[in-house]
This record gives sequence, C-alpha cells and structure tokens, in this order.
Amino acid sequence: MQEPLNRIYFMDSMRSILMMLGVVLHSSQVFNVEQSWVIYSDNTATFAEYLVEFIAAFRMPAFFVVAGYFCVLSIKKYAPGTFIKFRLTRIVIPLIITAITLNSLQVIILTYAGWHQFDLGKYLLEGGWVSHL
Repeated sequence: MQEPLNRIYFMDSMRSILMMLGVVLHSSQVFNVEQSWVIYSDNTATFAEYLVEFIAAFRMPAFFVVAGYFCVLSIKKYAPGTFIKFRLTRIVIPLIITAITLNSLQVIILTYAGWHQFDLGKYLLEGGWVSHL
C-alpha cells in the first residue's frame, strides 16, 4: 500500500493566483510605455511598465516551483511509466494542436495585417510555430 500524500493545499491557490497574474501582466502590456507588443495603446502609463516588470520577475519561476511540487506528488502516486504517459498526453498533444491551429492562425492574421513578416524557415526552425508557449 502506498503512503498517503502530504498535499499542501495553498499550492493550489498559489497556482491559481499565478495564472490570474498572467492575465494582469498581459493586459498591462497593452499600456506599457515601451510599446513592445504588436498591439498597444497610445495611452501609456509608467505604472503599467513597472507592473509588468514586477510580475514578470517572479511569476514564471514561481510556476516552475509549483510545477515541481506537483510533479513530485505525481511521481509518488504513479509508476514512472504511467507518469511519463500522463505527462506526454497532457503536454505534447495540446502543444501540437495549438501549434497547428492557434499559433499558425495568429501568424497568418499578423502577416495579413502587416504587423509581421512571415518567413517559413524562421517559423519552423526558430520556434515561431511554438509562439510563446
């Protein structure tokens, strides 16, 4: 019989908060003074720039810590082969479907709108098909 898992429940809340901060970060990019995104507002705010920098400084590293925590729990719960099968199913299949559909559609729209120059070689070899996944 397997030993019970000691789940720290605030980690679930932390993951949810980090996801919501992603919405705040990406929304703030529109008003960032740097105007580094394709879509931006002429009404910029220095606060948006600081907010983006602040959230970006810790959000992804914190996601990796949380993912590592839940990964360890999954490895303890399932056999290594089952764990790898679950991870491949949950990561690789959505990656391929998103790359073929959403990311390709995004490049087509941005190219058609004149915001992006399409180069098939760069798209395939330099990771354009992944976008920022």
